[in-house]
Amino acid sequence: MFDWHLVEKVVLVALVCVIFAQILPGSTATAAQVAMVVSILVVVNSAIGLAFARRRHSIRSSGFEFLAMCALNLAILLVLRTLSARFALDNALFFVLLIAVLALLYDRYGPIRTERLDAARSGQVSMIQ
Repeated sequence: MFDWHLVEKVVLVALVCVIFAQILPGSTATAAQVAMVVSILVVVNSAIGLAFARRRHSIRSSGFEFLAMCALNLAILLVLRTLSARFALDNALFFVLLIAVLALLYDRYGPIRTERLDAARSGQVSMIQ
């Protein structure tokens, strides 16, 4: 479960979210706080996706998968809100959508990228478009 693809996805999504946290008006979270919460969300999303894949269950529609990831992330954020009164949900809702989009796109196009890199290393031309 914990491999370089997960580390790459966590770092990519966390960096993008930290950049957006610096831009959003009214955001009081530090870069470390944003990166920590984003890392938790990405790892939990990946673990649940892996559990579904191992049981041979999958969400076939990207739109439905996006909505499921948003619902899961929102539930996690509501739990975090109950743990800390400082946790503001207004900016967090934006990040729920951003994390879901980035994670979904990474999961969809990561295997294509890997296959293209493997084909380039072996000197073959990849036919995947």
